[in-house]
Amino acid sequence: MPPFVSPALIAWMSRVAPEFVWAEVRARRVETAIELRHRDDAAQAAERLQALSPADLLVWSQTDSRGAFRPNRTAPGLRSGWRVVTRNSAELEMALEGVYPGAVADWHAVSTGAARPIPFREFTGRQTGMYRGISRLDDAAAASVVRSGCDAAFCLRCRLWPAPGLAADSEPEKSAIPCLEPCALLLEFSRQAARASSDGVGAMPMDPADRESLIAALDQALHQRDPGLREGDFAAPLNPRRLLRLRQRLHGGGSGGAKSSEEG
Repeated sequence: MPPFVSPALIAWMSRVAPEFVWAEVRARRVETAIELRHRDDAAQAAERLQALSPADLLVWSQTDSRGAFRPNRTAPGLRSGWRVVTRNSAELEMALEGVYPGAVADWHAVSTGAARPIPFREFTGRQTGMYRGISRLDDAAAASVVRSGCDAAFCLRCRLWPAPGLAADSEPEKSAIPCLEPCALLLEFSRQAARASSDGVGAMPMDPADRESLIAALDQALHQRDPGLREGDFAAPLNPRRLLRLRQRLHGGGSGGAKSSEEG
C-alpha cells in the first residue's frame, strides 16, 4: 500500500512548478526531488551550502544567527546557508513542518474555504484574566497595535483576520502563509498597549522639529536593534514593536486609548 500523503501537502507540491517561495524558504524541483533552501541563497551553488536533513532543519530554524531562540518561527531572520533535498513526501512534510509548523495545513484550509479568520474584536472579546482589558482598546488604539505588531518586519504571515479600520495583508507584502487569528505575541503586545492607555497620561505638546528629531531617532533604533532584546519582552523600552507603534503615532496614525480607565 502506498504511503498516505495529505491533501494539503499534495496541493502545496503542485505549487512548486518549478519553484515556490514560502516565506523565507525557496522550494525548487530538482529532477525527482524537491530542494528547499533560504530564498537569499537562490543563486548559490549547491556545494557552497550546508546539507541538512529534514530533522536538522527543525533545529536550524529554532535559533537565529546569534543562537537566540526564535519564538515566532514566521518572523524574518531564518538563517541562510543551507539546503535540504527531500526525496519523498514524508521528508518534504517533515522539513516544512520543521521550519514553519502548521503552515501548510493553514494554507490549504484557506485555499479550500475550510478556514474562517477570527476578527480581532471577536478574538479579544473572548479573553479573560489578565487579557480581558484588551477589549477596551478603542478602534484607533487597536489598529495601531495590529499595524505595528503584525508589521512585515516582525512576522511574514499574511494577516487575513479583520482589525478595526485595517484591510487584510496581501501575499506580496508578506508571504503565502496565512494568519487566521491574533497570536500569543500580539495578545501580549495588545495587553501592554491597553495598560499604557489606561494610565491616563496626556499627550505632550510637540512642534514639528521635535517630532522630526524623534522620528529620526526611532528610525535609527529600529535599524540598529539591540541583539540582546527578546522579541516578546514588551516591557523593554527599546522593544522594536513599541518603537514602531510610537513612530506610527507620531506620523498621525492615531494614538488611541482605552474605552475605560480600568485595567484588567
